[in-house]
Amino acid sequence: MSSSSEAQLIEDQDQTTILINDTPHRGKKINKYVFSPNMKYIATWNDDDKSIVGWTVSEELIIEPDYSIDTNLLKNILNTDKLENILRYAKFEFSGLIGVSNFKHIALFLNERNGPYNFEIIDITTKSRQILKAQGLKGKIDHSQNITFLENDDLVVIKGEPVYRAYIFSRSNKQWKCKDSIELKKYNQAIIFKDGKLLLLFDIPFIIRQWNLITRKFEAQYILNWNLKQKKGFLNIEFNSDKTLLAVSGSQEKRNKQKFCLVYVYSTESGLMIASRKFNDTYSHNFRFIGLREEERLFFSGPQFDTQIYNSYILNPNTHTLDKPPDSHVLRDIYPVNFDTYCAESSKISPYGSPYSIVLNIISDYIININNNNLSIQRLSQNDNWINYLKLKEAYMGETFYNVKEIKQFIKTTLDKCKSNQILIQNYTHEYKEYSCASYNWIIETTVHNLEKNEYYVSLKARLDTDEEIDGKGIFFFEDKDGYILEIKVFGNGDILLVFSTKDLSGIQIWSLDLDSEENKIKFIYSWYDRFKPEKVETESIIRLLTFFNDKSGGMKNLPPPAFDKLIFESFGYVSWITEDVLIHGMNNVSMLKLYSKDMIYELIRRKDDEHLLELLDNCLTHSLELLRNGEIHNFIMLTDQITSTLVRLENYNENLRATERFLSKINLLVPDNYETAIDSSSLSYHLKFCVLILKKPLS
Repeated sequence: MSSSSEAQLIEDQDQTTILINDTPHRGKKINKYVFSPNMKYIATWNDDDKSIVGWTVSEELIIEPDYSIDTNLLKNILNTDKLENILRYAKFEFSGLIGVSNFKHIALFLNERNGPYNFEIIDITTKSRQILKAQGLKGKIDHSQNITFLENDDLVVIKGEPVYRAYIFSRSNKQWKCKDSIELKKYNQAIIFKDGKLLLLFDIPFIIRQWNLITRKFEAQYILNWNLKQKKGFLNIEFNSDKTLLAVSGSQEKRNKQKFCLVYVYSTESGLMIASRKFNDTYSHNFRFIGLREEERLFFSGPQFDTQIYNSYILNPNTHTLDKPPDSHVLRDIYPVNFDTYCAESSKISPYGSPYSIVLNIISDYIININNNNLSIQRLSQNDNWINYLKLKEAYMGETFYNVKEIKQFIKTTLDKCKSNQILIQNYTHEYKEYSCASYNWIIETTVHNLEKNEYYVSLKARLDTDEEIDGKGIFFFEDKDGYILEIKVFGNGDILLVFSTKDLSGIQIWSLDLDSEENKIKFIYSWYDRFKPEKVETESIIRLLTFFNDKSGGMKNLPPPAFDKLIFESFGYVSWITEDVLIHGMNNVSMLKLYSKDMIYELIRRKDDEHLLELLDNCLTHSLELLRNGEIHNFIMLTDQITSTLVRLENYNENLRATERFLSKINLLVPDNYETAIDSSSLSYHLKFCVLILKKPLS
């Protein structure tokens, strides 16, 4: 560091903190800061004297000021003596200083500017204004999120009305030149990320579409929950670092003036919503992913004005649920912001404040602290509280149908044990075994079926914390002389997976305990069988079963359709052994219906089971309406699409079932006059599109 800007280095928990002396900004407070895309340069803003300072950031987090622009210079660069007017909202997050490039160009978003456009790009090293030229660029840019410096050193500007274009500029001979102009569909909100991802929010249909401006390719589409529609155009949208998750939040207000914030997390691979949560009486202030790679968490914080409380939460969407009590204790020392601090720094600026103007913030792996004219940075990954928190590994808590990664890992482990002749779980003692999860224990119990013939069956029970036992069903029969092979996995959400082999059958089963129903019930939710009868218990049958299952699941994001067959075995005297029917168990399971109702309908057609077929159709339509009322449009379309894709097959099978009429009589109540414009050709509701055309005609 130079002598004019000496800094005191403080070592604390292996973290380096740098305090900057009072020379920058003439000793006045830093009100705002922005990072370059590579996180190696910072630009800071002081609102009192309208000054800008640039700082280099080393790998050791040593910060040094190298260039600055004072008030007079800024007036000359912008050719104005009304700096107060055009930068009067500079303390807002989305105004004034909004960005800095890797090579030290800053972006300013201006107010009431009479120039060609309402933003400026300034080279802080040469103190020169950069000229941008492109057809249709002149005029107002809607939002500061529409101007972004990229990691590859390009600059992207999104222009809304009347042209709706994305302009991509690159540096050539020290000048910005427009190298591409891309026409866009009319949108409600546009956001550019530093890696070139472009997100466009549309009103009808209410979706987000994702493009890559570097590869020029369309990448994903997210169907949003309609409960966010009240705040369309003002949503907080963030990616995690590896772009596998997209988080969306919006502050809402009911008619009774009750305020709340909705948070939804989507998988970028499937476009599916994987987790959600409602925060009552809380506005969204901070909303971003923090941490490194697989250790990332969703950081959410905001004030409750009625109770004068400021809440901060650490949420783990990797577990596919946000309903778990948020981990706020870890933030006590890392982010000790309270309501008074928030109000002192932010509420005087705007009703919702700006996370980039408050004294403390967390961005990626950086903890940034402003103390008047001093700025310090620490690494979150080196903080003791954060390290200890990450040691508490959290299990997947979402629906087991989507827990493919953990299931495949268990299957791989079991296959490795089989191939290496390791001892698997073989129960010859007939003693029951317990497997614990959060609020109950699973019990594997062996019961005598025919003592003279040494025939037994294995069943599954559950014991609650209250010691209440819930009876389950028989899993399989076996003869004592043959025994069986059984491997067990209990997931974080409480579901249990069984891989077993007897001399008659090898199979995979998944069972779940429903504690939300009026009567606590054990539910059979998944099955997969090897039809080959091995005649004796052997590891080869397990290997064949699991290898085939692995091949079938392939690169799927959810489990393949279950084996719906009811297998009957006559090897136990006068009593036939019939495997549990996962189809009948799943008739009212909305998760199963969303994924497999088409396969379930085809199986019931094969069985010629009209009674259950009509019941299944009614259940699908009932759950569809419930999903729509809850604003879960993506799930509504998933389930409705399952039904529409089977209507022709159902009519050919038995037109007396009047399946199409049943479907249309329900869906007809949902279709507004402009619904044809809401159906997009690339949406999941391809079949529904043609049903809408039918709805426009009177039924004969």
